[in-house]
Amino acid sequence: MFGSYFKNRFLESKTALAITVAATFLFAGLFAGDLAAQETKPTTSTSDSAVVESASGTKLQAEEKKPAAKSTKSAADLIKAATEKIGKKKTYVLKYKMKAGEKIHWYHDHRITSKNRMAGVTNDTMSRMQTDFVWTVNSVDVLNRMNFDVTLESINAFSKTTDDDANDDKPASNVSDSYNSRVDEKAPDLYVSIAERVGKPLSQYTVTHNGLIADSKSNYRKSDIGGVGDTPTFAFPDKPISVGHKWQVPDTLRAKNEHGVYQNLKVQVEYQLKKVVNGNAYISFYTQVLTPLESNKVKSQILTHLASGYIVFNIERGLPIRREVEWDEKVQGYKGPDSYLKYTAKRSERLLEPKEVSERNLDRTLASTKTATVNKVDGVTEKASTRPDDSTESKNQAQPLSPLKPLPAKADTTQTDGATIPETASADSGSKK
Repeated sequence: MFGSYFKNRFLESKTALAITVAATFLFAGLFAGDLAAQETKPTTSTSDSAVVESASGTKLQAEEKKPAAKSTKSAADLIKAATEKIGKKKTYVLKYKMKAGEKIHWYHDHRITSKNRMAGVTNDTMSRMQTDFVWTVNSVDVLNRMNFDVTLESINAFSKTTDDDANDDKPASNVSDSYNSRVDEKAPDLYVSIAERVGKPLSQYTVTHNGLIADSKSNYRKSDIGGVGDTPTFAFPDKPISVGHKWQVPDTLRAKNEHGVYQNLKVQVEYQLKKVVNGNAYISFYTQVLTPLESNKVKSQILTHLASGYIVFNIERGLPIRREVEWDEKVQGYKGPDSYLKYTAKRSERLLEPKEVSERNLDRTLASTKTATVNKVDGVTEKASTRPDDSTESKNQAQPLSPLKPLPAKADTTQTDGATIPETASADSGSKK
């Protein structure tokens, strides 16, 4: 949700009445059809056909009226169909709502696996980063433009890299690193630059009510890990929209071509309102590259920008309560005939409720007052592992998965353009005030 880092009642009285009326008319239509069929009798009958005399005396032979096929749909199915039809005509206004002085907390879980092969050397990397962010709302002006700071509160990270050189007989080398800002006093080299930013404002944004970035400034160099459209807010249409509505947000990427010259690539993120359930708007998105790519070398440089996924936006609260982002890209021959690059990643983001924030802050305080756990193995004292895993996460953390395990298979979902969206909202965190 941050470019700088790792990247609603439904059955209101009118709607309920409309559904009931629609269902009533639907059933009334069926009953009326049955009655009309019973009252229609042929004048004379010849075998399997009816002969009807017209006003001019001409006898016309008509096909025997076959009984209407019985509907296999249940009442629930018919009502659901009527509901969906009404829902598609209903419009929604998607806009952000913040208050000056408000603090909005987020939890991110970002997992990455990548494989890079070049000149016989294969590099496999697996990493996991769990982070807590807070937005501190500084002001909201008369035009409803909201200004807020983004601060990284904590980080728990782990990575493992394996290098295997097919050109020699040496065994593959493995390097692992981990860092937990809650308990580790010193960060390994890989995480030093990130550790220095914990607890400090990373960037400041001014956004409009429909999520457009009016102004921004960063205290650190932008990392662009999340890719196109990976801003803290999402640009919504400045008008009411209905289910099925699509809109596009343009952007530009830069990449070097085969001659070392930078090329500007036109891209866009296409959004679509897929459904609204219990006041939550489900919005899919995916990235489209509009400029033809000259080579695989150019594509290799933009893999991390080709994200897709979905957003769950709570209309009443005026905030996204969840976002799921996925990357799954590969390129062959980008730097030599045997070169190969595959990038697979998934990031889950969710809004934290006040109670959960308090519990997490308590956990953080307790952790900071304790020394790192030590284990003695064969007389050697070593610090306990702090890598993100089920066994080391507190009860208040989201149930994470180890980065050393494959990314999980998708749950029971509905496949859409650029996103896989859950069928129900029952598991949504943050759907209640």
